[in-house]
Amino acid sequence: MVSKRKSRVAKEEKKEEPPPAPTIAAQPQGIGQYLWCACHGDVQSDMEDVELENLWEEVLTKTGASAVMDPFYRDDWHETFEAFDVSKGLDDAYASASGAMSPRDAPPPPDDNRRSPGGTPRMSVRFKNFFLAAPNAAAKKAERDEKRKEDAITIDMFDCSAEIGRGAFSTVHLARKIAEPHRGRLFAIKRVDKSGANVEARAKKERQVLSLCRGSPFTLHCRFAFQDESSRYIVTDYYAGGSLEDQLSCAKNRCFAEKRARYHGVEILLAIKHMHEQGVCHRDVKLENMLMQSDGHVVVADMGFAKTKVEFCEERLRTFCGTIECVAPELLRGQPYGFMVDWWAFGILLFQMVVGKTPFHHENPRQMFSWILKSPPPTNEKRTSKALLATVTQLLRKEAKTRLGYGKAGAADVMASPLFHGLSFSKMAIKGIEPPFKPKVVDLS
Repeated sequence: MVSKRKSRVAKEEKKEEPPPAPTIAAQPQGIGQYLWCACHGDVQSDMEDVELENLWEEVLTKTGASAVMDPFYRDDWHETFEAFDVSKGLDDAYASASGAMSPRDAPPPPDDNRRSPGGTPRMSVRFKNFFLAAPNAAAKKAERDEKRKEDAITIDMFDCSAEIGRGAFSTVHLARKIAEPHRGRLFAIKRVDKSGANVEARAKKERQVLSLCRGSPFTLHCRFAFQDESSRYIVTDYYAGGSLEDQLSCAKNRCFAEKRARYHGVEILLAIKHMHEQGVCHRDVKLENMLMQSDGHVVVADMGFAKTKVEFCEERLRTFCGTIECVAPELLRGQPYGFMVDWWAFGILLFQMVVGKTPFHHENPRQMFSWILKSPPPTNEKRTSKALLATVTQLLRKEAKTRLGYGKAGAADVMASPLFHGLSFSKMAIKGIEPPFKPKVVDLS
């Protein structure tokens, strides 16, 4: 009995500990491929995005590689060949600096994305064979590099004029492109100063989120992204109608008719639905971040607080962020949260468009937080219909799991709420219904 007990204890002591987070030393082979794939979801990684970005920066520093290899800022890195080609060069640079074996000399990995016994994520054979099968790879790479230099976008290609927005570490300017392609077209350029703490990482993250969400006509579209020594630039379409907050302040009685609010609400709802399907939690849904096009349609903008890789029915986010009048109760309680903070803010936004103020507004922030945590939304507003109040009340339930929009069918449940009865979402999704309002736009040509 004693010997059996000892052997059982010995076996328990031999249990393998989980592998540590990858570092330069732990990943001497294929570090470039690993990083690119992990950042783009081609391998399973337990690392947070910020950790991956920090690891990438460490590789660039240790190998002396150029920062233009930054995977978060290259549109053409979506192509497998392009990604492998650049990351292979980075691997070779690392191998020569560390004396490690180049990944090209290593045996081909199995055709899956699981971790090896040592904890190293494996690349797929499909990914490796794609590169090995490419003819005249060196000549094609030189041709692409030359084309990239010719097509490089710089700030000198834009004539920046009026400042149309400002944040703590960024400014947004109206700019006209003075070079082909799109010569003469107006854009909005967001310039992010690299000197701020964690600001550059947020700019990279915003670029990633814009790429993930570009499949919807109701989310902000990034046209160009580039950088220089001091700043990062994100170039988007220019939305001449301004924000919904601007429109609300100019409206009669500083509020919208319910028909108009419902129309804008549907487009915002479709944008949130698309973002959630891409695993993106916006975390700062508010009127100021809803921009109006010259034709009256609305897009969701400002992805600076957005978080990626969020799952339905998952509450794992903890960062306190957003706008205080739109912040959900779970954030004030310090609880982990997920997609439901966006649906809470959507309820705030619907109420604000019709009434002209947020439902828990108070000059004293402490009192406002108390109302957010304990009080129901007002039900005695004359401008609100029963359908609007019913939808808003369900969206503003204090417990996230009982709130309208919870679960995988969340957006469908919101679409089925009383406020949106009778609307054709299929037509709305393709802009098939004329907007009830078009802004007066100044011709800047």
